[in-house]
Amino acid sequence: MSGMVWTEPLFQLPRPTGPHAVGRTARDWTDAGRPAPSGGRRALRRLPVWLWYPASETHARPGPYLPALARLTGLANGVVAGRVRAHAVSDATPAASGELWPVVLFAAAQPPLLYTALCAELASHGYLVAAVGTTAEPRPASLATGSFPRDLRERSRLAATRAGDLRFVLGELARAAPDTLRDRFDRDRSAVVGHAIGGAAAAVASEQGPPVRAGAALDSVLWREPAAAGVEAAFLQAFGAHPEYVLPCDEAVRRGLTRSAQYCADDRATTVGAWQALHDSARPGYSVRVRGAAGGSFTDAPMLPLYRWSPLRRTLSAGGGPTGTEAWRAATDLLLAFLDRHLRAARAPLLDRLAADGRFEVAPPAVLFAGR
Repeated sequence: MSGMVWTEPLFQLPRPTGPHAVGRTARDWTDAGRPAPSGGRRALRRLPVWLWYPASETHARPGPYLPALARLTGLANGVVAGRVRAHAVSDATPAASGELWPVVLFAAAQPPLLYTALCAELASHGYLVAAVGTTAEPRPASLATGSFPRDLRERSRLAATRAGDLRFVLGELARAAPDTLRDRFDRDRSAVVGHAIGGAAAAVASEQGPPVRAGAALDSVLWREPAAAGVEAAFLQAFGAHPEYVLPCDEAVRRGLTRSAQYCADDRATTVGAWQALHDSARPGYSVRVRGAAGGSFTDAPMLPLYRWSPLRRTLSAGGGPTGTEAWRAATDLLLAFLDRHLRAARAPLLDRLAADGRFEVAPPAVLFAGR
């Protein structure tokens, strides 16, 4: 037990703050129109999808944080899942209100259940959230080459594939959602949201127009040339710390944040340029850095009991280490305000006072990552 990092006997994810209880269910859908990225010509793209939705008030016991075989995935990520308590009830009765729920498609970079706190929070405020996982994907060969152009090409292709996943799931919801949910959501009020490479997928899916009305990328590199990065929808970019785009390239190399000075220069020009192009084209565009956040702050990782060897711990280090719920809460409040305004046309006071909220730095990407 010396390899553990917890100090409390039981870990609770944040209790959802919305007016609804939360239900959760899972589906495995197969896209017969697209092959899997590996596995031969006959292998089709299978997508695990987890749905969170507003539920009737219930005294039923919440389901486990990571059920059944998902615990093996959690263990591979160094999560001690049996010590975590979540708040969603498996296959709960949907909320009785007559409101149709807007749809949030979430492109996960980690296994979807590692975004449980975020998805449950959105569902408690009246959204149907579909978090989309992936089938096995080949590791980009460019990871071993040190070539930025090749990285850009391969990861751009991966982002486009995952954007296709989001569009497929949006259509499949109308055809194959559980019977209790099928008439409860409004597909014409949809948003695409993603983390890391999933945020790049959300940007691509947003370019393809209705019924997607808005998109958000959480700490995402877009893997697009600036000239190709643009949307005509509302789009939020929420960033954590990215010292590799701020420090001098020689210093970034010395710290092991990038491979070489040339890679750093190519990456910085393309990445910051694409962020800025997306910000400028969006209608409207929001660009916000969440203070103290790293990439892992947008997942459950800061709130979980982890083994010391857990790879999730590395995703927290850039922002200064695990932050509990603080950075996660700020990012979630921001995303919820964005969705309320652009899917519900609701008042979202946080968006009007972002610059005055000490949790955020608000500026165009070219200013946030101007370097020094």
